[in-house]
Amino acid sequence: MIRLRDVNISYPSSLAPTQAVQDINIEIGTEFLGLLGPSGCGKTTLLRALAGLVRPDSGTIEFDGTGEPSYGIVFQDYSLLPWLTARENIELGLRLQYVAKPRRAAASERLLKSLNLEDAAHLFPHQLSGGMRQRVAIARAFAPAPELLLMDEPFGALDAFTREDLQEALTALYESEPKTIIFVTHDIEEALLLCDRICVLTPRPGRVRALLEVPFPRPREFSLKRDRKFQQTKIVTEELMRPRTTSRASTLLQNT
Repeated sequence: MIRLRDVNISYPSSLAPTQAVQDINIEIGTEFLGLLGPSGCGKTTLLRALAGLVRPDSGTIEFDGTGEPSYGIVFQDYSLLPWLTARENIELGLRLQYVAKPRRAAASERLLKSLNLEDAAHLFPHQLSGGMRQRVAIARAFAPAPELLLMDEPFGALDAFTREDLQEALTALYESEPKTIIFVTHDIEEALLLCDRICVLTPRPGRVRALLEVPFPRPREFSLKRDRKFQQTKIVTEELMRPRTTSRASTLLQNT
């Protein structure tokens, strides 16, 4: 369990500090949590705070157990090492942990197969398409079996078809290897397809406007997008993302 209690984070500026997020209170279990909100509302700031890269000005981030969980991060820009092959990039975290070569090979082989990268294992990043590079980045994050996976709009730069393929691949990985995933996105349909819950943030400073339970059981098919309840839930979420939540959103939320 991760608990964010009254978390406030600001950034210094020449005139006055810029408040990024304000009074954030969330409890996160073993689940796929989406962070949804307009640009600049502090989604990435919260991810950086969970990774220990940013310290809150006030409030606390608490982790159950003896210390901070092991974590992996997937960025939008792939961040692969260009001199390593796809397989070597996937095994990088395991090598840094001094995991024995046979275990590294078994882990990379499993993920290469899961993400349809077997034929690309020997290729370097410049020889891969954008979608394949992001598959490698996802495999690299999963390889050390982290307890917490932080994903910062990992599919934002991809075309629609590649994006759907990767959403499907990520869903399959999550369902086979449940863990805490916190996923930043601007895409409401993506959040509804992937997530167990969605945290909707207000415009800056980001506050929690709503925590929505996604009402669709797993496994989920992409045909779900055509479902009436899916479209109604999408409308509710769109309304909640507006600068001021309308009474229509409140009514729809009660009926969802």
